[in-house]
Amino acid sequence: MSNCRVDCDGVWFDDLDEGLELSGFFSPKKTNPIGRVFWLFPELNASAFARRLGIPQPLFAAYVNGTKKPSSARKKLIDEELRRIGRELLKTVA
Repeated sequence: MSNCRVDCDGVWFDDLDEGLELSGFFSPKKTNPIGRVFWLFPELNASAFARRLGIPQPLFAAYVNGTKKPSSARKKLIDEELRRIGRELLKTVA
């Protein structure tokens, strides 16, 4: 398999500019508010979102799939960043 690379996040096919993200194989609990956002909007990249916040990707993946629950301060940070992205998107298309 010289055409792909494997890391903690998934399997990546650089020649195709495609990959399989590990978190995509797990369905978040629909009652988990963080997971619900990424389930409803699969075009959002949870790994990139985690990097944007400076949260380790494995920890953020645990928030998304519901195996860990963020503190109220961390939840507020995540909510604020989602809103910030929404505002940025609105400015971009307006």
